[in-house]
Amino acid sequence: MISLPVCRWRCNLVDGQYICTSAKYCGSPNVIAARFCADCGCADHEPPAPLPHAMPCVHLGVLLRENGRRRQANAESAQQHFACALFGSCRTEAPDQRLPAEDRSCQTCADYLARDPFGPDSATMRNRAEEFLAAIPEYPAERYRGRGIVIAAGGDRFFPSLYVTVRALRHVGCRLPVQVWYLGRHDEMPEKRQKLLATYGVECIDADRVRRRHPARRLDGWELKVFATLHSPFEEILFLDADSYPCRNPEFLFEQKDYQARGAIFWPDVLTIDDRLKWPAFGVADPRRLGSIESGQFVIDKRLSWRPLNLAWFYNDHSDYYYRYCHGDKHTFEVAWTRCGRPFVMWHPQAPWIDVAIVQSGPDRIPLFVHRCRDKFRLDDHDYTTPQYRALPTYHSSLPMEEECWGWLTELARLMRRKPPSRGAVEHVKPRKTRARKAQFAIATLYTPEIADLGARTSQVIARYAARHGYQALIAEESLDAARHPAWSKLLLTEQFLVNHPSCTWLMWIDADAVIMNPTQRLEHLVDENADFVVAQDRSACSINTGVFFLRNCAAALNMLRLAYSKVQYLHHACWEQPAVADAMSECSDTLRTRIVSRRLFNSFFDEYEPGDFVLHFAGCNHEMKLASVRSIVDSAGPVTKRSPGGAARNPTPRSGRDRARRC
Repeated sequence: MISLPVCRWRCNLVDGQYICTSAKYCGSPNVIAARFCADCGCADHEPPAPLPHAMPCVHLGVLLRENGRRRQANAESAQQHFACALFGSCRTEAPDQRLPAEDRSCQTCADYLARDPFGPDSATMRNRAEEFLAAIPEYPAERYRGRGIVIAAGGDRFFPSLYVTVRALRHVGCRLPVQVWYLGRHDEMPEKRQKLLATYGVECIDADRVRRRHPARRLDGWELKVFATLHSPFEEILFLDADSYPCRNPEFLFEQKDYQARGAIFWPDVLTIDDRLKWPAFGVADPRRLGSIESGQFVIDKRLSWRPLNLAWFYNDHSDYYYRYCHGDKHTFEVAWTRCGRPFVMWHPQAPWIDVAIVQSGPDRIPLFVHRCRDKFRLDDHDYTTPQYRALPTYHSSLPMEEECWGWLTELARLMRRKPPSRGAVEHVKPRKTRARKAQFAIATLYTPEIADLGARTSQVIARYAARHGYQALIAEESLDAARHPAWSKLLLTEQFLVNHPSCTWLMWIDADAVIMNPTQRLEHLVDENADFVVAQDRSACSINTGVFFLRNCAAALNMLRLAYSKVQYLHHACWEQPAVADAMSECSDTLRTRIVSRRLFNSFFDEYEPGDFVLHFAGCNHEMKLASVRSIVDSAGPVTKRSPGGAARNPTPRSGRDRARRC
């Protein structure tokens, strides 16, 4: 019996044979004998070293030598500076927002991307990717032939969905050869299951065996999709996730002229802007394309897509770095095609979501694939990357071919001698007519510790007003994105709240330097049922003032928020997020219903406020004046003063207005 050292990288395979998952041993597929493991002197067997000082950003490198000279010049104010892959040098300390910034700081940088202190920086990974891209050989024309379908699946979690997808392919008349790729080391495809699929002309491929000829650092679920695409024998492939089945014959896709010219078809996600993808971590410029790729299905001609497909594999083969800055394989396609300058076909910028599935269509807008993400076909309760709505699947009459799919799931249960899941209540039966639900309102605001003396007082008024009328109050006390000015966080906060609270109909945003003056005014009387975004006009060059606005909880409004947040060209604009929202509002005019109103309706500026106005907004005033005025209103109901052009102080707030604020 060979005594083996304790090793966190060793996984059992079969007797006497193990899988080594250490990145320091790359003899793929990393199958090792017990003797090899016993004699291995790799440092992976030793306790991990203590954590070094954590670098907060992927772009940061080592400490700069010039720090010593800075300390000698000014010991009190000198701060540590690090090498930065983007800007040369950067400091990590939080800047004082009240003073002009002399140096770049991670905490106010638009390109800030947090990373593991052991991880490489973006410059290192960009250089490795460029070296890999330069070394890609010419397309091996003799290696690939014909067209086929590739599916990456296996194991108890995905086999029922896989079986339904295979049956659907043959049911709609598709006669292309089908390969199912699985991980043999996990025993995902026993012989009995392979025989069930062989009936429908399916060949099962053990990716771990292929890995012996084509080494891979990492090969799990998401990585397997690109690995199988690259190494399948077909020159043109239709790739399908196990839970993405066709509802009509997809073979016509290979004959589309735009596909034949570009060599790739991708389908969109339900989000037109997906902020999970951090382009700077890849060292690739964001093309600001409307529509994000969803990789549950795609068509690729390897001859035309050879370079980007290989680069996508590099990203997945280094998923320990790249997956931190994107959502699995889906974004690696998007980045790789952009970096290589290769166009692809994506007929629509956004996919519709129906109940539990993304329903993808062809160029004719007729449903083609049903990607059943949130209610996968299964025979037991399993954990998935995408949370499932229920322990077992439910019948959804709104989805194409639902009746046939449930028949195939029942057929599989019988073949495997398992109990088929109950269909449960049929979804989407015609509802009975009910009385319209009353609109629900929420009020949101945010302030940071730097202005807590002001924000705490205005938030107190908001909380009392919301309680008086039965509204929900959302008060945030810190920025949601340390890389941006706190003003940008209003976009994140409002989006997150509306997504997580679908019962909320309208949300009112109010800046921390604005105070509610008329507590009798109800929000129901301020919104417009024919609009999704109600905002007041500004008197600056920007068309709107986002200090106070109303937002309906709908897809059009949420998309506008996401689009505005993606406009990084305004990160350091004097008005922060305001011009970004104005641009996004204009670009979404086809779907977003907007109404721009007079400021006096709910956003009266300090020098134009009149008694009875709903909100008094101290826009453009310095912090000391804002604090003194709000303290006068909220704490003591004293006078609110402002300077007249001649410099004399006068009181714009009569006693009645102050009393109303105090009662709030």
